Amino acid sequence: MKKCKQLFSKITGQSFLSSILTGTLLLILVCGFHLDSTAQGCLPEGITFTNQQQIDDFSVNYPGCTFIEGDVIILGYDSITSLLGLNQISQVGGGFGILGCEVLNSLSGLENLSIINGGLAINYNSLILDIDPLSNLDSIGGQIGISNNTSLINFDALANAYFFNPVLISSNPQLQSLHGFDNLTSCNFHLSISNNTSLTSLAGLDNLVVIPGFLRISGNSALADIDALSNLSFSNVNELSIIDNDNLTDLSGLINLTGIGSLEIIDNDNLTSFYGVNNLTSVGALKIAGNPMVSDMSDFANLYWINVVLYIGDPNEGSKPGLSSLSGLENVDGIVHGLWIYNNENLLSIEALSNVNYMGGEIRIVNNASLLSVTGLESISTVRGSLIISNNDVLTDISCLCNIDSIRNDLVIENNLQLANISCLENLDSVGGNLQIKNNPELLDIPTFDQLNKIWGDFSINNNDNLQSLNTLNNIDAVYGTVSIGQNDHLQSIKGFNLLDSISGSMLVFNNPLLNSFSGFQNLSTIGGNLKFELNDQLNSIDSLLNLKTIEGTLRFYGNENLHTIQGFENLNTVGYDLLLQQNGLNSLNGLSNLNEIGGSLRIYKNNSLSDITGLENVLELHEFLQIEANENLTNINSLSLINLDGLNKLTLKYNPLLSYCAVESVCQYLNYPGANFTITNNAPGCNDQTEILEACQTNTNEFAETLDDFVIYPNPADEFIFISLPAGDNEGEIIIYNQNQEVVLNKSHLVGKIDISKLESGFYYLEFQSKNKLVYRKLIVK
Repeated sequence: MKKCKQLFSKITGQSFLSSILTGTLLLILVCGFHLDSTAQGCLPEGITFTNQQQIDDFSVNYPGCTFIEGDVIILGYDSITSLLGLNQISQVGGGFGILGCEVLNSLSGLENLSIINGGLAINYNSLILDIDPLSNLDSIGGQIGISNNTSLINFDALANAYFFNPVLISSNPQLQSLHGFDNLTSCNFHLSISNNTSLTSLAGLDNLVVIPGFLRISGNSALADIDALSNLSFSNVNELSIIDNDNLTDLSGLINLTGIGSLEIIDNDNLTSFYGVNNLTSVGALKIAGNPMVSDMSDFANLYWINVVLYIGDPNEGSKPGLSSLSGLENVDGIVHGLWIYNNENLLSIEALSNVNYMGGEIRIVNNASLLSVTGLESISTVRGSLIISNNDVLTDISCLCNIDSIRNDLVIENNLQLANISCLENLDSVGGNLQIKNNPELLDIPTFDQLNKIWGDFSINNNDNLQSLNTLNNIDAVYGTVSIGQNDHLQSIKGFNLLDSISGSMLVFNNPLLNSFSGFQNLSTIGGNLKFELNDQLNSIDSLLNLKTIEGTLRFYGNENLHTIQGFENLNTVGYDLLLQQNGLNSLNGLSNLNEIGGSLRIYKNNSLSDITGLENVLELHEFLQIEANENLTNINSLSLINLDGLNKLTLKYNPLLSYCAVESVCQYLNYPGANFTITNNAPGCNDQTEILEACQTNTNEFAETLDDFVIYPNPADEFIFISLPAGDNEGEIIIYNQNQEVVLNKSHLVGKIDISKLESGFYYLEFQSKNKLVYRKLIVK
């Protein structure tokens, strides 16, 4: 390949060269192997001819040069009209290429050429009718490529040459025969005959017996038969592709074929049957797609084993007409690596597969517009890959899948417009990947899946418009992906998941407009990602997450207009990232009373029924943003007093028209920090800007007292002693002082007189007062 790059670096005319390289495997075809260095000759580096004068001067410049050791490239454009100046050449040690000679109409001058040790490439030559001057060629050591020669009728001259390497014959619109290959018995690697639109038969390949690689017959629109392939038999051909030959009516040339590594029969518009494969008993991969005149597979009646994958339809193309049934495959006992049924417009039934006892790999049944059921898969108990049933518009019945108890990878049931019942999947005891049931508008119920104890991927119930209730997965203890329940237009209640302890990913409940009840999940303790309740218009209670302690991602409530309280979260103590309360009907946050850590931001936005944020008083740490914005009835943010805002990126207090008091301790301290980043505007007077808040802060932190709810600590800040003034009726109680690591540093129950704090180091502390009637928290500053 390095030598090829050196050769082509000499060639000018980049745009034309690019077109040649696009149309052919030029570098591969021309660069073969070379003679050893002891051979005598000339030009070991090869030679490239780009104009007529170079050819005419060759015998003068290289007298007696009959053996060119390197590659010979004739790149003619519109300047080379004759090759007579090369008539002394008898042998080429490298590859030989005649490329893009637009006005060359004959290869006369090459009559003495007998050996090419590399490849032969004859490409993009508009006027050449034949290659008769090459009739003295004895051997070609590399690949042969004859492509895009618009006038070429035959290459009979190759009949005397010995070659066995790959052959590419492509896009020669006037080519009428392959008789130059009459002596070809084997072809290493591959043979491709494609897009030769005048070729009516494969005559010339009659002696072909062995192809270790692939044989591809494609795009030959006049090809009427492949009878010349009748000598191919089992073990002598690895892959055979017959594609887009619109005049071909049968495959009779394959009648002696009993086995093959891979067989593709695709898009042959006038093929009326698969006659010719009648003796085939085993195949590696079998792919049948887009043969619109063939309705069944009756010619495959002797096939009993498929070693790789059975493809009915092409997963990479759109829907196509063709088979209406798989009749003919009744004797198939095993399919080793999967069944893919894709994009079949006319397929009504796959019942012919009912005798398959072994199914390996994946089962994919996708985009079959006429398929009514998947009857035929009754004997399958284990799917050793994924089971995907998708985009089958009239499919109503998958009851034959009742015997499946194990799916190694994913289970996906989606976009089946008429499918109303999937209860047959109730016996599943193992799904190794995702379990996704999505976009089935007629589906009325989801199996309980009582045999499952783990979901190893995602669990998704989305866009099932007629689903009214979800009561499932009562015996699983872990989901290792994400739980997603969303866009189910008629879903009213979510139950189940009673033993579920952990979700490694996120839990998302969104866009279920009629959902009013969320229960189940009683044992859920940890969510590794986010927990989001979004746009569930009728949701009015979430009361079952009492054991949830940790959410490692974000907790978000958004657009739940009828959700007035957050109950059921009383044991939640950690939100690893953000707590977002946005556009809900909330009037209380009491359910978050044990939350003490938010790793990211706290955003309270457009909750127009919320008057205070009681429930957040135990949150001690916040690291990113604090945003309280556009809450029409919010009057009180006192519960934020104890939050440490030292590392906050930004504080936003705006558009809260009734919020007049913002001088809580945490805000006061933050606004006094040099470089504090904040936006404070359009609140009620007293909380309209930094100046108003700091004035209120100054009043609250005078040397005598801090007074809230009649509970007084003074002085604060303090250095040696503090005094406690108790609320009326709370004459007895206990004081506990915590440091910022939430460690108890002082505990005192006798509250008469002064309390000695002289042993406490300077810094911030949290003071808790507890009595029969009250639990109060305050921040204490020790100087």
